[in-house]
Amino acid sequence: MKVLQINSVYKHGSTGSIVASIHSYLKEHDVDSYVCYGRGPIQKEDHVFKICNELEAKINHLRSRLTGMVYAGCFISTTKLLIKIRKNYTLMTECNWWII
Repeated sequence: MKVLQINSVYKHGSTGSIVASIHSYLKEHDVDSYVCYGRGPIQKEDHVFKICNELEAKINHLRSRLTGMVYAGCFISTTKLLIKIRKNYTLMTECNWWII
């Protein structure tokens, strides 16, 4: 089985800690686990990828303050994520993929 988790943070805050715990658990049980996250420091772990740089995050934060459009417009990070999925996970159409 292959699992891809997408979250805004990794190993930080409540959801970041949950993602890290699930990732560790899955690796211990021989499941191919991958994590993509946007904010925080770069993690030097296998199958953990940061997809948003801090400059883009700050620009999106400023734009959301000015326009009121929260969570709408992380175009670069979304494109990076989609490219990474298409490039590395060509078996994604199989039924044994779970995206959390």
